[in-house]
This record gives sequence, structure tokens and C-alpha cells, in this order.
Amino acid sequence: MYTESNYFWGLVGYYLGALVVLWYVHWLLAKVAIRHLRNGLFLLAAALLLTPVQAYSNPDITHLAPAFLVYLFEGLVIGTEQDPNRALVPIVFVFLLLLAAYAGWLWWQHKRGKTAVAPEPDQPAPDQTDSQSVGDNNELDDKTAESA
Repeated sequence: MYTESNYFWGLVGYYLGALVVLWYVHWLLAKVAIRHLRNGLFLLAAALLLTPVQAYSNPDITHLAPAFLVYLFEGLVIGTEQDPNRALVPIVFVFLLLLAAYAGWLWWQHKRGKTAVAPEPDQPAPDQTDSQSVGDNNELDDKTAESA
């Protein structure tokens, strides 16, 4: 049997690998044109990969494991006394929590965009003439003079 330290470092290694997988998922989802769908799918992947649950129902054993692996193991292995849905509930909860945080962030961004401070109306506009734009205007004047 593994020690508590072995389980801890195994879980740390899993989470580091999951972060690499999430980086790849983010790269794959960059091709999705709809921003909110892309972000929602990324949040679903994050909830699936990063949600932990207690691996065993025994209160003396407090090892954590990825919830989707516990769900798969308990759903596929016949003869476990556990209900596989005990690992699905935390995944759904974390996903809904992430969606609520994303919706709150969108609302805050929208509200912040509407209340942005506008420049003072009595301040003069910055000078927009530079040497290149002046040169372009002279070239246009030369072309119109030639066509006339």
C-alpha cells in the first residue's frame, strides 16, 4: 500500500499533467469561432480534469483522486458497493460554479464597458498630422494635377 506522501505526490503529478492537457485543449478550442461556446467547453474540460473526490468511502482512508477517474472506475467495475454518481455530483457542481463565475465576469466586463470614463469635451483633439500623412496628401494633389 502506498503512503500518504505517495498519494499526494501522485496527485501533484496528475495535476501538472492535467494543466498540460488543458493547455492543449485551449489550443484545440482556439479554432471554435463562438467565444462563449469555446470558453464553456474549456470550463467543462477543466471541471472534468481538475475536480477531486475521495477515492474510497472508508473514512479512515482520505486519499483524493480525479473525480472522472473514480466515476469511470466505479461505473465499469462490477461489484463495487459505491454508487458511481457520487463522483459525478462534484464534477457537475464545479462546472456550474465555473459557469457562474464566468457569467459574473462577463457581466462585470459589460458593466465596466458601459461606465467607462469618457474624455472631457473641452479638451482639444490631439494633432493627427505627421510627415507621412502630409506626404500622402501631396502625392494625391500631384496625381489630381496630372489628370486635369
